[in-house]
Amino acid sequence: MIPEENMEGVEAVRIGMLHEQRYWVESLYPEHPCTVKIMSCGELSTLNARLAAGRQIWTSGRSNGLRWPYDSIMVSEQEKLLYIPVAKCACTSLKSMIVQLAGIEKPEMAIELGVHLITDTFNTGVQLKDKPIDLARDILASDQYFKFGVIRNPFERLVSAYLEKFVYQRTTERNLLHTEEIVREVGDSAGFDPRTGINFDQFVEYIFRQDPYDLDPHWRPQYLYFLGVKHISRIFRLENIAQLEQQLRQRVGIEIQLGHENATSKSEIVLPTASELSAAELEKQGAIHPDSFLSSRHVEAIREYYREDFELYRTAV
Repeated sequence: MIPEENMEGVEAVRIGMLHEQRYWVESLYPEHPCTVKIMSCGELSTLNARLAAGRQIWTSGRSNGLRWPYDSIMVSEQEKLLYIPVAKCACTSLKSMIVQLAGIEKPEMAIELGVHLITDTFNTGVQLKDKPIDLARDILASDQYFKFGVIRNPFERLVSAYLEKFVYQRTTERNLLHTEEIVREVGDSAGFDPRTGINFDQFVEYIFRQDPYDLDPHWRPQYLYFLGVKHISRIFRLENIAQLEQQLRQRVGIEIQLGHENATSKSEIVLPTASELSAAELEKQGAIHPDSFLSSRHVEAIREYYREDFELYRTAV
């Protein structure tokens, strides 16, 4: 062990073992020693730092072969809960809840490091991809679980995804993973500097050119998340999440409070030209009401593209 006070100024540590108090094992086994570069937190990106911490706790790379959306479904076997997470529908809060109820190793750390990143990247045991394939299939087919999901108004979800990913936080490392390719494609075809971002109409025009299955999960149609899942107990509307809280309290027997942790900021200000303004111009306006985008010339096309979502939303609780 190296005392913390002696680490200042250290750039590398040589890892090895002494043989008879005198010789490095490398003298007998040249392949054994290893020199480890010491990096400060400032040298690691936030993403890489979280991944490095995760690797100290969980394994990764194991898959039972389940495809989307089944691979990312989350389960608490003990509480007989199966949650079908839909992006942009309070899934951060719900994923955190399932992680705490699933009996995985160090659940608090999974939440602190980022519940989406950790559960998707590592084999924590909470997702169906982490389980033996026969068990995963049994759970999917079972009628003994409370199987639920949360959805929201499809138009409001699309606007929220656009504002969060392409406008207010468009330069963050996390969001660029979702948006950079789209912004560059639209930017090149429109002949403008991608740093200004894209407007809402350009965003939905891009969506219309794609197969729904190929879209980013944040704007992929919600009904696709539920296809093929048997014995779904109930699908809740986001605005009625209090009903889900009540049912979970009755089933689990503990106090549960679900929030919408990554809710996009909004105000009562309606900006009629919002769908035509670039991301940079919208950012200057500050928070606006989602109805600002109802003036888009693509409203009817959005309803057609997401028609199954609008029907699912109509029948949800």
